[in-house]
Order: sequence, then C-alpha cells, then structure tokens
Amino acid sequence: MHENNNISKTNLKNSKSRFTILILALIIGGLLIYLGSLYKPDTFKGILLLTFGTTFCASAIIGTIMIIAGFSDLKENALELSEIFGQKLGMHCADRFKLVQSASKIGLTNVYKTRTEALKNENYFQCLKEENDTIFIVGSSLKGILQDRHNRHILQLIEAKIKTGVEIIFMLTHPLFADFRAAQEHRDPKDIGKEIIKSLKTIQRLNDLNSDLVSTYLYRGTPTCFGIRTSSRMLINAYPYGKQAYESPCIEFGEESVGYNSYNSTHFQTQIAGKIEKFDITVDKVKDLEAMLDDFSKEVDKFEKLYK
Repeated sequence: MHENNNISKTNLKNSKSRFTILILALIIGGLLIYLGSLYKPDTFKGILLLTFGTTFCASAIIGTIMIIAGFSDLKENALELSEIFGQKLGMHCADRFKLVQSASKIGLTNVYKTRTEALKNENYFQCLKEENDTIFIVGSSLKGILQDRHNRHILQLIEAKIKTGVEIIFMLTHPLFADFRAAQEHRDPKDIGKEIIKSLKTIQRLNDLNSDLVSTYLYRGTPTCFGIRTSSRMLINAYPYGKQAYESPCIEFGEESVGYNSYNSTHFQTQIAGKIEKFDITVDKVKDLEAMLDDFSKEVDKFEKLYK
C-alpha cells in the first residue's frame, strides 16, 4: 500500500511538472509573438519570432488539451473498469485487494473447487512431477488417490517416483477405527475400512518396488484433513461432517510459507513425534487387519449405541 501511495505521488508530481512546462511554453510563445509584432511583417526577424511564438503557443495549447482530456478519460475509464471488476468478482476491488494481500501473507497460492479439480490441475501435477525428495500423502482411505481410475495418473507418477529414488510416505486412518467416521458420511459399517484395506494392498505392492522408500502410518482416529506435501507445494482438503472430502474445496500453499509450515509441523510431522504408529506393511499384516474388521465394527456399534 505504501508503495502504491509513492507511485501516486510520483505520478502527480510528474503531471504538475508537465503543466508547468506547458505554461512556460505558452508564456514564451506569447512573448515571442509580441516581440515579432514589433517588427514589420516582411522582415526576417519578425517572421522568425512570429513563427517560433506561434509554434510554442500551439504546442502548449494542444498539449494542455490532450493532458486534460486524457486525465478525464482515464479517470472515467478507471471508475467504469472498477465497477465492472467489482461486479465480476462479487466484491469491490479494494476488498478483493485486501483478500489477495491476506492470502499472500500466509502463502496461499491457489484455491480449487474440489480435490478432483486440484489433482487434475496441470500446474499442481507439474510440481509433483518435479519433486525429487519426498511426497507425503495424508488421508482417510486414500481411495481417490490409489483407487480412482480418474486419478490413475497420480498412482502412475508415484510408481515412477519410487523407481527414481523419491521417498513416498502414506498416512491413513487405521481401518479398525474407520467406522467412527462412517455414520458422518452416511456410509454402511465397514465400508470405509474395506476401502482402507484395499488402499493398503496397493501400498503393499508399491512397497515391494523399494521398501526403503515407502513408509506407511495408521492414525487411530477419524481424519481431519487430506493433504499432499512436496518440497515446494502443499495441498490441503478439509474433511467436512456429512460428506466425503474429495467433493470439498482445496487450498494450496507455497513452500516455507506460514500455511505450509503450520500444517507441516502439526499435521504431516506428527508421526515424527511418535504419536502415530508406523505400520510394517506386509501381505500377512494387511490380511490380519482385514480379518478383524467384522469384530471391531461390532464393538464400535456397541460403543456408539451407549451414547444414543
């Protein structure tokens, strides 16, 4: 804002300087015409003074008219454009500028209507392709990433990244705790748990590509935010009560920003603090969890009935 004020002051100063020059040109032109009129019309000096005087005056008058007309048009056009932009944006330009300012302060780089839209965005997908260190994915069942055919390009990218030495970290809801979320999403018991088991089987196959580069963590609770973190970008998609998160808006943060650092330390790095158990993902371990779904679902049902 301070910079804009300085620009406005500079423009105003330049405008005053131009008017001063034009006035001086008009005065000089008038003086030359007066001096030229003192000579006989057919003398060289008289003609020269009158010619220069007329040129100075004409230039000053034309310049003044153009500046005044230009400023008038500019002001009128600016007001008209401001109104049009305000109508298109749904708010006044000044309010929109404040919104952009506040978003910039926390490092917001993009907003998407849905997670699906975000994952299909070419710019965001490009940042995933360019990642050479770590891709960290947090979610409930990760069905949209690991099972949805429309996002097959993401799974293919993950496979390619493992082969080139990029670390991949997955953090999912523990399948035995998934039924605590089912009622919120109007899902049948065990549905989400089965989705998680299916994703774990996919991760197990990814783990076979390079077990040193693939890590899996299971969170014993209902999810709060889906997220993907790379070295340069972070995608956050909140889980709402009442429907699946992939249908909800997504926000994107740039690296080392307020938003990026906040979610990185409190959402992605919780497993580093030992708060979330690392899952030794093998075929047998996944089968054991799958076999426990029925019993645990019954226990969750009993627990929830106590509070109805």
